Amino acid sequence: DNIVAGSGNNTIIGGAGNDTISCGSGVDIVVFGSVLDANTNVDTISWFKHGVDSIALSRFVFSHLPIGPQISSDNFVANTNPAARDANDYILYNTTNGKLFYDSDGSGA
Repeated sequence: DNIVAGSGNNTIIGGAGNDTISCGSGVDIVVFGSVLDANTNVDTISWFKHGVDSIALSRFVFSHLPIGPQISSDNFVANTNPAARDANDYILYNTTNGKLFYDSDGSGA
């Protein structure tokens, strides 16, 4: 699917499948709540504004993350070649290409 947000504040739910999501000029929330699959459920987000837009991760899919409004630095790795360093590094962000990964067991595999 190709999903384009308007100028208002939007909640965007891509759902299952490979989606292309374009954030709009408002304050947008991109929700990830579908079962993950590296081949058939990979979304691409464009026009995401750091500090304005946000990503919401479903507790049902991202079950290892602690409940709360923000991801703890203990659960997040960001660098040019991100890999889990310990068993609670679940969210991996590649600062070079902008790719974001979920490692459900913190193993880096």
